Amino acid sequence: MLALATPGRAQIDVEIVAGDNIIVDSNVLSPSTYAPETFTVQVTYCNNTAAPINDVYAHIGNIDDGGATAATPGTYPVRDSDADAAFQAESPHLANTGDYFITHAAVQADTTRYIGTLNPGQCVTLYWMMCYPKLSNTGTEPVWGESRLDNDDLWLELDAWASQLDAGTINPGNSVGEDTHEVTMRRSIGAMANKVSGPTGAVWTVTDLNGNPLDAGTPAKPGQVIKVCGTGFNLGVDNKGYDSDGNFAPDYAVWLQPVGDKNLYDPLCFRLVRTEGQLRISRSGGNPTYVLDFVDQTYFTDLPNDTNGGVGDVCYHLVAMTGPCSMALSPYQMVASGADNEKFNGDFGAASPGVDTGESPVTFSKSVDLDSAAAGTALTYDILFTNPAGEDPLGLPEYGMPLVVNEQIPAGTSYVAGSAEGIVAGETTANYNDSGGFMDVLYSTDDGLSYTNTEPGDPTQVTHIQWWLDSKLQGGDSAFVQFQVAIDDPFSGSSPLIENTAGLSFGDGPPFREDQAGTLLTGNNSLGGTVWKDSDRDGTLNGGETGIQDVQVSLYFDVDGDGVIDEGDPLIATRDTAADGTYS
Repeated sequence: MLALATPGRAQIDVEIVAGDNIIVDSNVLSPSTYAPETFTVQVTYCNNTAAPINDVYAHIGNIDDGGATAATPGTYPVRDSDADAAFQAESPHLANTGDYFITHAAVQADTTRYIGTLNPGQCVTLYWMMCYPKLSNTGTEPVWGESRLDNDDLWLELDAWASQLDAGTINPGNSVGEDTHEVTMRRSIGAMANKVSGPTGAVWTVTDLNGNPLDAGTPAKPGQVIKVCGTGFNLGVDNKGYDSDGNFAPDYAVWLQPVGDKNLYDPLCFRLVRTEGQLRISRSGGNPTYVLDFVDQTYFTDLPNDTNGGVGDVCYHLVAMTGPCSMALSPYQMVASGADNEKFNGDFGAASPGVDTGESPVTFSKSVDLDSAAAGTALTYDILFTNPAGEDPLGLPEYGMPLVVNEQIPAGTSYVAGSAEGIVAGETTANYNDSGGFMDVLYSTDDGLSYTNTEPGDPTQVTHIQWWLDSKLQGGDSAFVQFQVAIDDPFSGSSPLIENTAGLSFGDGPPFREDQAGTLLTGNNSLGGTVWKDSDRDGTLNGGETGIQDVQVSLYFDVDGDGVIDEGDPLIATRDTAADGTYS
């Protein structure tokens, strides 16, 4: 794997660490076997220069051979079986069946992640999960083609790269280091000698970092790091396999994977941030057991070629991103199984350790200074959040996931220049290149697709704002952010209710706390009437019928127009009728 460089820029060494072969069940056409269908890659980003590199972002998808303007995080390189003659010749069973590509297992936003500052000699490891095709687009052919051949198996590529802020803007095309990795879909068998669960496989536990058990009754809190550990999994015999590195010798490879069933896992609920464990490979001929302790490694190659079996332990560290939510891992292992063959654990699915999150203890509130206002009026929004006393520090800057406040400029309003500000108690952390305050303010002019740390010259173009905290929020501490908008005059919105939602997240993850505030636009019209005793029940105020005093009349805005007062329909005004029954 080669990390490419962009001349004239600070350089980051990027390396995709992943297996070269992907499992496709030998029974994929008539699936009698429950088999993996996703894989997780790790990507390391290292600063091997003598100076810090600031404002670093990580991406995965398609760098398009270094073409800066064509870089597309989340969209992977495509192989076209209709137009690519070489593809057709190599994999005739897939000819003229459309495009083939890897797909990302999470949302698009997950494919760009913030790293911050990489200091000299520092490396950061990120994990991404993705899916791959197992059958032709017609559904009639395995992507591995003829079972007796391996040179017709489908292969696909993925790119990972790093970028820096470009004139203050997140620009995925501004690459400062890249890597490309090729994976081949291989016909694989489920081997019962390989196990991830008992009685001769692993025992799985879910705990916090101190070893305290977690479950649905004692769930993780958003922002908490947990461990899912399997102790004593059985690899069986790691025998030969493919020569993926081209050194004319089998690779003797093992690939440990946390998730094989995409339907059980929710990457927005938990994010994998670290792996650790140990492999123990027994050897023949009286040779001592090969023991390998590992951290942030899932793929192992060039293991001993005299093995007669292997076992191991693994712990997956996961960050709870939001809550409440539940999901499960579905760990598996890919192991060499003879010359040009691969196998996976035959008990896939037997181990599906569940993980849960509960409500965050953080309080989060948003308010606006005016409940109603006319066109042209300025509105001030305040957002306050508190980490209660006694709680652990909140935010994960060490993983590129500090606390982030997310805001969207309401429709029918415009951002007021210079109004975004924030205050938080705490110390700044060295992993962030901040602008001199306790939090960095980022602005978007394209509906949140990209951000800049420089306020645009035309504030009316701002669509979204983010505040990134530069330190963890300690227990008992609070943070406060504020911004202003001006109601357009003439008003350009589609609803007289000016409403929007603020969210609190960890880095680029989904919000785990939200709150809403609204202002009703006032106009030139008025509303009034009379409450009376309708003696003849004809719905008309007739002579001799008298008004009723002190009746409370409430006016609501019917948000969905259904003629019913629903939860969320705001109260506009309340009046008591006068002595003659009138109100206005």
